[in-house]
Amino acid sequence: MGACYRSRHLTCHRCSSGRRGWISVTEPLYLPWGAPSLKAIFISSSPPPTTTSPGSSPGSNNSPSNPNNNTTQRRSTCRDVFCPQILAAAVEETDDTTTALHFFARGVDRAIWHTSTPLSLSSSDGDDASYTTFAPFFDGPFASQPAALAWGAGTTDSPRQVGVFAVSDPDRGVRLKTLRGTDGTGEDVGGPAAGPLAVCLVDGARPDLWAVALTGIAHNYGGDNMTDLFWSQGRNVPWQGSAEFGTIVRGGRPGVVCRRDAFVHDVVVYGEADGALRHSAWSASTGWTRPVNLGGKFQGESLVVGVGNDRFDFFGIGEDKAMHHFMWTAADGFTPLENLGGSFASAPSAAVTGGDRIDVVALGTSDTLQHRVRQGVKWANDWEDLGVFADSAPLLVNVTVKPTGVEKVGMFVVGVGGEVNHTMWTASSDLSWKNLVWTSLGGNMTTQFLF
Repeated sequence: MGACYRSRHLTCHRCSSGRRGWISVTEPLYLPWGAPSLKAIFISSSPPPTTTSPGSSPGSNNSPSNPNNNTTQRRSTCRDVFCPQILAAAVEETDDTTTALHFFARGVDRAIWHTSTPLSLSSSDGDDASYTTFAPFFDGPFASQPAALAWGAGTTDSPRQVGVFAVSDPDRGVRLKTLRGTDGTGEDVGGPAAGPLAVCLVDGARPDLWAVALTGIAHNYGGDNMTDLFWSQGRNVPWQGSAEFGTIVRGGRPGVVCRRDAFVHDVVVYGEADGALRHSAWSASTGWTRPVNLGGKFQGESLVVGVGNDRFDFFGIGEDKAMHHFMWTAADGFTPLENLGGSFASAPSAAVTGGDRIDVVALGTSDTLQHRVRQGVKWANDWEDLGVFADSAPLLVNVTVKPTGVEKVGMFVVGVGGEVNHTMWTASSDLSWKNLVWTSLGGNMTTQFLF
C-alpha cells in the first residue's frame, strides 16, 4: 500500500488498488514489509465514525435496510477500498448437543462486541433465531478485527470453550478472552502482529493462531485443557529465506486450514512484491514443505477451506477483480488455477455441506452479495446476485445441529449504519439462496480494518 497520507484523517488519493478511501493513522507499527517508520493503517471509504455505543436491540428491524433491494442504497465501503474479513463467529457444542452460535465484531468504540443465539431445528431461517442484545465482550482498544474459535474436550460435563482473539492497540500484542473467562482484559498470547489473525482447530481440541509478523508468518498454539490453557512461545515459519517465496509476504490474514485432525497445517499467502499465490504445509512427520509458487496476481487476503481430511480448496480475488479457485487433494495434488469470473470488492467466504458441496459468497462491485455453488465436481453456471447490500465482506459459518446432524450455514454482513444483518440456510439440494430471510441484529459496528 502506498504512503498516501499527510495528516491523521485524510483522503487516500492512490493506494495500491488505485481506489480512493479514508485512512486513519494511529501509533507506530512495525509492518511486515519492513517499514517501521510507517504507522498502522485503518481503511474505510467514509470518514472515521464517532465513538458512540455500538449496542442496540437485535431484531428491532426484521427487514433491515432493504437487504433485498439495493436501489435506495448508498455506495458500499468496499467499492472504494477492497474489504477483508472483519467478522467472526464460533459454534459452542458438546459431543451430543449444539448449544449456541456466537458472533463477534469490532464496534466503533474499538472494543469487541458479542451476540449469540441458541441453536435448534426450528431456527431454520434468520427471522426466528433469538439473538441476545449486542453487548461489549472484550475491552479495547483493539487495532484489528476479531478471530473466534471453539475448542476443548467437547463433552457434556466440559463443553467446548469459545474464545475471541484480537490485536491490541497500541502495542500490537495478541490478546484472548474466553466466554468463561473472568478477566475482562483477557490474556496475552504473543505478538506483535502486523495484521489480522487466523485461527484453526487441531485434533478437535487445540487452538492454533497465525498472523503476518515482521519476520514472516508467526504461529502460536494452545493446550487442549481449557481449564489450564497454556500457550507455546511464538514461532516463525521459516519461509522468508526461501527463494520461491521471496523475502516478505503481503499483509493481511493468511489462509490457514488444519487437516486430518493430526497436526497438518496448510498455509496460503500472497507475495508482497508480486501478489502471487504461495503454499506451504507442515506435518509432524515431515516438518515444513518447501513453499510452492502457484502463480496468479491477487489482492486482499486468501481463503482456504477443508473438504474432508484429504482435500482443501482455495478462493481469492485477483487484481482483475474476478474470483479464482484451485483444489488440492492427497491423490492428485494441485489443480490449475481456474477463473470463476465475477467482479468483486471483498474477500470471499465459503461453507462446506454434504461432504462435497461448497457455497461461496463475496460482495460484488455492484454493492450486493454474489453467491455460487460447487456440487461435487461441477460449478453452477453463473454467479447468483442475492440483492443484499453490504458494507463488509460476508461471513459464512458452518453449523451442525446435534444430535440430528442437520447442517446449516449462517451468514452475517455489516449493513447500512453499522448494523449487522443475518440469515440462516438449512442444507438442501436447492442451489439458490435468493429467497433467504434476513434479520437485523442491530449494532453499530465499524467497517475499518487492520491490514
